[in-house]
Amino acid sequence: MVAKAVMRAVINEKFNLLPPHLREPIRSAFENAGADYLRSPYLRYQADGRGFELVLPRQSSRLVDRNQTYWEAGEHSRINPLRRRTIPIQDFQGDTVTVRLCQLANEFEDQEYEVPLRPTPDEPVFIFRESDGRKLQLPQIRGERDVDVEINPGDYTLVLAGNCTTDNDELFQLSADGHRYGQLPLDARDDPLTVNAGERTISIRPRLISGIRVGGPDSNVLTDSNGQRIFFGEPLDVLAHVPEEALGENEEIVMSVSNPAATGVEPMEIALLKPDTDGAFCFFELWDCLIQPFLDGVESGIHQLEIRGNVKSRSFGAKFYYWKGLDSVSKAEGFRCSEMPRNIDWDNSTGLRREEAGLEINPQHPGPVVSLAITRPYQVFLLSKPGLWISVYSTENYAEEHLQLGDSFEINSVFQQEVRLVSGDQCDWDLYCGNSHLTRLTHYRPKYRLPAAALLGDYGDAGTIVARDPLGNEVDLFSFARASVARDLTFEPGTDSGHTKASFRLGCDSISQLRVTARNFASRSDEVWKWEMPFEAGSRELAVPGLSEPIRMKLEPADNDLVVSVDAETLNSEGGLYFLDFAICKKATGTWFPLKVAERHNLSDVRLAISALLVNKGEGDYWGQFLSWALARTYGTTATEEMPLPESIEDVAAAIEKFQSALLFKYPSQVWPHVAWIKTAYHGFCQSAFSSADDDRCRLFAERALYGLARKERETLSVLSALLMGHQVRLLALPGRFFPKPKGEGMTERCFEKLQLSAGYESLAVFVREHPTAVDMELYLCFANAPMVAANQAPEFADFDHRRLSERFRSAFERYQRTRERESAFSLLSPRHLLEAVRPLNRRLRPFEEVRNDETAYRQLAKYSGWIRLAKNRVFRVWPALDRNTGIPMQQDEQILHFDQIVEMDLAEEAALVLCAVAGLGRLAAGGLLTGEEYLQHLVDLFKTDDATAEDICDRLSLVLGLGPEVFAFFMLFWELLLKPKARNS
Repeated sequence: MVAKAVMRAVINEKFNLLPPHLREPIRSAFENAGADYLRSPYLRYQADGRGFELVLPRQSSRLVDRNQTYWEAGEHSRINPLRRRTIPIQDFQGDTVTVRLCQLANEFEDQEYEVPLRPTPDEPVFIFRESDGRKLQLPQIRGERDVDVEINPGDYTLVLAGNCTTDNDELFQLSADGHRYGQLPLDARDDPLTVNAGERTISIRPRLISGIRVGGPDSNVLTDSNGQRIFFGEPLDVLAHVPEEALGENEEIVMSVSNPAATGVEPMEIALLKPDTDGAFCFFELWDCLIQPFLDGVESGIHQLEIRGNVKSRSFGAKFYYWKGLDSVSKAEGFRCSEMPRNIDWDNSTGLRREEAGLEINPQHPGPVVSLAITRPYQVFLLSKPGLWISVYSTENYAEEHLQLGDSFEINSVFQQEVRLVSGDQCDWDLYCGNSHLTRLTHYRPKYRLPAAALLGDYGDAGTIVARDPLGNEVDLFSFARASVARDLTFEPGTDSGHTKASFRLGCDSISQLRVTARNFASRSDEVWKWEMPFEAGSRELAVPGLSEPIRMKLEPADNDLVVSVDAETLNSEGGLYFLDFAICKKATGTWFPLKVAERHNLSDVRLAISALLVNKGEGDYWGQFLSWALARTYGTTATEEMPLPESIEDVAAAIEKFQSALLFKYPSQVWPHVAWIKTAYHGFCQSAFSSADDDRCRLFAERALYGLARKERETLSVLSALLMGHQVRLLALPGRFFPKPKGEGMTERCFEKLQLSAGYESLAVFVREHPTAVDMELYLCFANAPMVAANQAPEFADFDHRRLSERFRSAFERYQRTRERESAFSLLSPRHLLEAVRPLNRRLRPFEEVRNDETAYRQLAKYSGWIRLAKNRVFRVWPALDRNTGIPMQQDEQILHFDQIVEMDLAEEAALVLCAVAGLGRLAAGGLLTGEEYLQHLVDLFKTDDATAEDICDRLSLVLGLGPEVFAFFMLFWELLLKPKARNS
């Protein structure tokens, strides 16, 4: 039996199936074993709205050839096996799919799998684990015989063939796909569920094993973003169940509870008498007799409790989190506590503040999630704020946009979008569109997501989603409408003719009004002009100050569209660069949306640029002077004088904001070539405005540079974006004190926050004592004298052991490959942090592989790939500077942090190595370990080619920074802390 249990745990990677005394030894042996194994594809059911998915699991990098191995599944081919892929079963015909894993490394044979996709007469019952949605492998269900199926007590989703009935049909609902769906919370106290499938009977019963069930339908619970539950309130339903036959003649069972992470708290043990029972199980209620008495001796806070039972020398148990002192959760009061929790780690908690009544949500905190970190044990919970939260996620470009209650958004059926809804409330919410019920959000199942296109298919071209609580109160969540996208955009700049002309087509069925917004980029003023007009055939003149003639607009019918044409006279104008932005109002909802235009691989905003002659308006107009100079220099005309310098810090701040608003933007491909000179102007500005940098100017540049990196993390911008940190390379070498405390909480901002925090301490040792959980403690333990520093026997860390750190990252990444650990909150500079930082780098580089059939796009991205590979091949030239100061050598066959195990393609590994080196050079210079001249020369060594200008070098640096801002920020903090002891003594 033990051997079978071990095999089942290893195959399913569910080590909690093992007896408690075997879990950690078997897990450790399995994770550290030298051999790798192939992971089979499987079917998953996502009850949050996504339905059935075929999962192609990530394979070990030791078993696949990164450039050759691929999955095939139906008509899906050439699927990268180094990342997990999910495919909705609607993409497949038939009830099964053949999946192949082809061209494996080490001469392994191709693998072939048959995966059932839908219940059939042969296999009429699918059982999915509620915890991860994975389908249980129960071959005994197949065939024609009656069968008894035993599964462990727990929560499951059952999907039955449409002709099946059960002895508890209230659990099941018939869906539009013809199957019956139901949730089965299988308790040891439950009778078997009988499924009648034609002439067959399938009985599903709880397996006769000992166990502990924590929480019931009426329990108070917080569920974090990764599914981790925190129980609170009294009493809590905690029930132990033991097979009656296991007790035998024994009259009692010994139960214990402990808090392993707490110091000075002794475990509590109690003997419980065997109850009289006629059933298969004996049950023991544990709250009153064991859990509550134990909690009386524990301080307030969030604790991980461990309960264990022993029967005939065999043990069983459960772990769970309990928040002692939390009374209620509400939008108005946050987390209301009778006692303030004593084990909160405020360094790593965000969005919360201490109040007398508990933890209040910081009203200035952006986004729907707060992070609550605890010590003893160290854990970070990502908790939804009380309330209802909506976001729209693009499964193509991985951008997520958060909506406010009552907002509207457009759905473009061409692009893959997903609506995500999360409840942070303790009450249930039923979601409706009209009279149709979508789902119910509960505190146990607080998430729901569905393809945005399904809203159009199920509920028409427009509608509103509302939420209703048990008292009948309703909240409008969001409105949706089918997107109207501009097509056939043409653009003719008025360089020679003096007329700028443009046109585009728009379907007219769903649009009621058109809005045009104009602003003059070349003016110091932020003045904006707006016009709204009916979306119908006709003409309109738009008078813009500075243009000699009004802009003429025509809306002309063409089939079922209107063609919008723009004609602007620029001769004899006062001068300027005028941006025209467009928005549309939907008939169905009356809401306004920015107008987008379809490009080859994504959407761009419709922005037109009308350029009149830029005129220097005199000494008081620095901005006009500068742009006139920059435009002339760009096109090689009459500018010979020196570049104008900003007169004040206010001029600099206003200019940076204007440049970033113009350049951190996705232009239509027809328009961008005619405004690209702004990037050249930006480069020149970054050099001149920073040339006499005082402390205030350094802080301003650092703040705006971090803003640009954070935008690249959050949004989908052009692949090559003009980043301030790329075009003023000395910003990478600024001491940490110049970086502000960030306003957001993305990965990039979290790293820079800790970088800035550490700058306030001359000694790394003192920083660690004051903020022991600011980053992963394992980093400090890699210093040889860490025990002496901890005992106050050494004033500073010394002798960094890079081999220890390398082994930690290597073993962690191997474990992530072998196990299906859920994504979780992480400590900064931990292996999990680097893994999460590399994932968006992988995603941003996928288009580099996916455009091979588009020659124009492929040529451009191939040029960018060449820049990255050039820099990677030159890293060995600059690494000796890092080696001298850290003792970390660069070895061609092994990297210190093992990027090769977590990237999906060679290009991602190369980009990550370049970012590591660039960040290291910057922190060497910041710590005085490189001179400014040495630092700049090292960057030239990385990026320069014979024909490259200074601006070209900055473009190449901006490219890698924009592809991996999260990886760059990781290494900025990594090198900052690692070099701090050396910099202190330099």
